[in-house]
Amino acid sequence: MTPYPILLGGEKKQTAEIAHVRFPYTGELYADVCQASPNDLKAAVTAACRGFEQTKQLSSCERAEILFRLANEIDRRAAELAEIMVMEGGKTRKFAASEVSRAALTVRISAEEAKQMYGEILPLDLTGDTKGRTGFLKRFPLGPVVGIVPFNFPLNLACHKLAPAIAAGNSVILKPSSSTPVSSLILGDMVLAAGLPPEAISVVPCTGMRAEQLVKDPRVAYLSFTGSCSVGWH
Repeated sequence: MTPYPILLGGEKKQTAEIAHVRFPYTGELYADVCQASPNDLKAAVTAACRGFEQTKQLSSCERAEILFRLANEIDRRAAELAEIMVMEGGKTRKFAASEVSRAALTVRISAEEAKQMYGEILPLDLTGDTKGRTGFLKRFPLGPVVGIVPFNFPLNLACHKLAPAIAAGNSVILKPSSSTPVSSLILGDMVLAAGLPPEAISVVPCTGMRAEQLVKDPRVAYLSFTGSCSVGWH
């Protein structure tokens, strides 16, 4: 069985450390997955910083088009994604198929939002000495976003972190759950196929303890965990 490689700045990389993913109900081996080392995690953030220099230059139209292509790719590979969630997470086929549909919807909503991230014009003439003054508010992407993906909805919650971050112009590092990493790795492939700059996406399976390194890295601009959505602008 060939192990699934990690995705490091858009490049697949085989590593020496391997984790086994098993079908929860029988213990049957489903997949071997390469694990990111501390050096790999450091390299992922370095790549994300370079990728951010590209994503922050993308227009709202370009970000939306990437996400619409990703949603279409999720639809195209729906049966494959559902089967992965059945085997790695023990979902029923009905609930796995429902999650795939929800993930595509999550991405499409984010694509629409990419075109609606408006600024504001603010009147500042609230006192006599500010008469005639107007303020302009503009939103800017933050930088590399780290998404910690839980096991219970491994595809949709990965999209909850990934898609809004891309919509706002950020690069993304996904750290999937150790029990359900395959769906995030496949999602990373689809993001590349959708046209996101390669260095702007990494998927780095590893233990939660090791992932603390990502959380503490000062170059990471935003952390999204559990069921929260990433946005990542200021």
